[in-house]
Amino acid sequence: MKILCWNLGFAAGRRREDPSLHDRAWHWIAAVDPDMAFLQETEPPTWTRERWEVLTLPHSAWASALVARHGLTLHPAALPVGGVLERAESYLATAQLELTTSERLFVSSVHTSARPAPKWGHPGYERTAIARASVGEPWWNDVMFAGCRELLEGRRFLLAGDWNTSRWLDSNGVAAPSGQEFFDRAAVAGWVELSLDANGREGKSWYGSTNPRVSQPDHVFADATTAASLRSFRIDPYPVDAHGLSDHAPLILELDLRAGDA
Repeated sequence: MKILCWNLGFAAGRRREDPSLHDRAWHWIAAVDPDMAFLQETEPPTWTRERWEVLTLPHSAWASALVARHGLTLHPAALPVGGVLERAESYLATAQLELTTSERLFVSSVHTSARPAPKWGHPGYERTAIARASVGEPWWNDVMFAGCRELLEGRRFLLAGDWNTSRWLDSNGVAAPSGQEFFDRAAVAGWVELSLDANGREGKSWYGSTNPRVSQPDHVFADATTAASLRSFRIDPYPVDAHGLSDHAPLILELDLRAGDA
């Protein structure tokens, strides 16, 4: 199964000012021909719903989206009523993918804001309990992690998107403590990151800054069973470098999963 994860950058900037770039990005997705795509900052063009099953929540400008080829079966995924995940609204697109083993894989396109979360933003969670010790207060990605960890314990899952955090490697490959802590905590929870190179290192997926430090805010996580199906991973800079279709580069993965008529 080919998986694509991409923030299409439709929230602001030239993609917003020139919608033709956004349409071209969707045509690039069609050329890649993924089985599923986990997208953020997008307004799916009308024609895409003829080619794929496209799932978004109600929104006014842009949203996260799940895209699946026809033949895959996506079931609604219930989120805890009034909880932090339901409050995320169109920052999430969630479903359950029916595998040929009759298991259901929880799938979600995730987008979190790159700023601290206010007190009203995490009902049911105490601030210091969900904050990283190196940061001292919870950011929105900490809130998203807390909600997903509780919901997905003991389940198979695939979470992909713009988490707006990175190990933030310097020129010597040393990670920033706040970024590293996020991923260490995810690993302790049993989350396996699929979006690292063969040496277990991040690459570059963020092109919206001239800062020379490598930044990969886009990540894919899975449970251990699903992670074991990973066959390949790469970041493809072509649609950014050659055409400026987004300020993020897409992640492309191959997993040995069978779903639908596969």
